[in-house]
Amino acid sequence: MPNSFYHKELTEAQWDRIKYLFKEPKKVGRPTLNPRMVLKGILCILRTGARWRDLPARYGNWNNIYHKFRQWCASGLFQLLLQSLTTDAAHSALLEIDSTFCKVHQSACSGLKNQAIVSSRGGKNIKIYVIINERMQLLGVVLTGG
Repeated sequence: MPNSFYHKELTEAQWDRIKYLFKEPKKVGRPTLNPRMVLKGILCILRTGARWRDLPARYGNWNNIYHKFRQWCASGLFQLLLQSLTTDAAHSALLEIDSTFCKVHQSACSGLKNQAIVSSRGGKNIKIYVIINERMQLLGVVLTGG
């Protein structure tokens, strides 16, 4: 199986693994966004690193996609989606861990209290760990105090 990170679209097999996480749309009221198209739009932005306003129109209104992404992150649904999509990749024989230190800008510490941001003599720091398998599939990201 080729590396799914480089695929342009979400495959049928991937969608079948995660579609149970979404509620059935309501029959009354404003029509809901298609969760598959929303996820495709979010993955497009994350893959390319483009601005939200530059999201291709085929995924829908960029503002709606952005707000749905924020809702999914706040509710923990996006983390569940990523975990569900990487379950097969976690059974690999070879796992690699890489990490880096990042200096946190002072404005990043003002609103939210993140347990991973720590103060040291060099300022506020955070350490980012990334876990991948031999096919370069992302298995997890962990933030700790730097």
